Amino acid sequence: DQERHFSFDAEKGGYRITHPHLANALYTTWFGRDEDRRHRKAHLSAGINAALAAGDSASRRFAPLWAVARLGSLRNRVHADGEQRLALIKPELLELLIDLYGQRFAQSQTPLADLPVWTDLDQQLNLRLEPSPIKFIASVVCTADTSVPGLRLACHKLLQHLTVYTDGATIVADVLNKHRSWREWPRVAADYLKLVGISGIESSLCEFVTKEWMRLTTRSLLAPCFKNADRSAARRVILTWLQVASTSDNAWPGEFTEFVDNFGFCEASRALAWHFLHSQQTNTSWSHVWERLHASLTDRAESVTAARSWLGVTRPEVSGWTYVWEELWKTSDKQDADLRARGRKWLDEAPAEHASWTFVWQALWEASG
Repeated sequence: DQERHFSFDAEKGGYRITHPHLANALYTTWFGRDEDRRHRKAHLSAGINAALAAGDSASRRFAPLWAVARLGSLRNRVHADGEQRLALIKPELLELLIDLYGQRFAQSQTPLADLPVWTDLDQQLNLRLEPSPIKFIASVVCTADTSVPGLRLACHKLLQHLTVYTDGATIVADVLNKHRSWREWPRVAADYLKLVGISGIESSLCEFVTKEWMRLTTRSLLAPCFKNADRSAARRVILTWLQVASTSDNAWPGEFTEFVDNFGFCEASRALAWHFLHSQQTNTSWSHVWERLHASLTDRAESVTAARSWLGVTRPEVSGWTYVWEELWKTSDKQDADLRARGRKWLDEAPAEHASWTFVWQALWEASG
């Protein structure tokens, strides 16, 4: 692809350098001396204030400040290029940011929209801003309605900066428990589950899972539960989804088998397994559920009957057919005429390149004497 280092700005009647490394090299050459410090500060001030004045949305207004925050993040500071860029402007940048915050944001009337970027800048550049932007946000989030602009981002920042403000977890949990129908609920809850855990929102999480079990975002909330340290709470949340979700849902068998692999069987999950096996015989994951249930039983007569019925109605190419057949064949002492007939029929119908074809053939050959 052809690289474009310049773009024409018709409004300003000139060209703009669009290649970041080239622009940085030129700027460093022109304004990289110690005596250029006042020019660098003026340039920073002009750029930041122009965006604050002209931006038609919070993302546009604060774009330069977010760029500075990304530049100051630990991830970017480990790269020499990012460290050099920050080092060139750091003294004047710190002065400018502290002054700007005190003059325009310390008394903000819309702190949830204005201050999230300042929580990052304060920590990454060690600005020691007063009042603390994270505490300012926290005090407003406590009483904010879901219609207040910036509430979601403010909650994410409270969770991101828990090492600085530990009460943030409790405040976000209160928001999630109070506003259970908030459209941003699943996104904030996902962040909470990842950074805090289930504790504090288990009740509202189970309620959300019950009402919204069909949504893809709901299933994404189950994934961090499997890894949660509170195993009892995680088990209750995931079991709630399994009980309310339809066993015909494509995701159900996968969630169920992962549940059993993590938490084992209980009375409720065993009942769910039986319901699935009896009602979803055409499901391609039938054998995976049967395998786990069959292994957990001491009296296997019913599971053997279910498996024989399934072998008779399932297409030979379906995943797991050979596993179920081989399991029954082994436990029958390899003398069951019905299973022998089913195995031979499968060999006739299954493609010869099937990965398990030779295993079934070998099993029948050895049993034939």
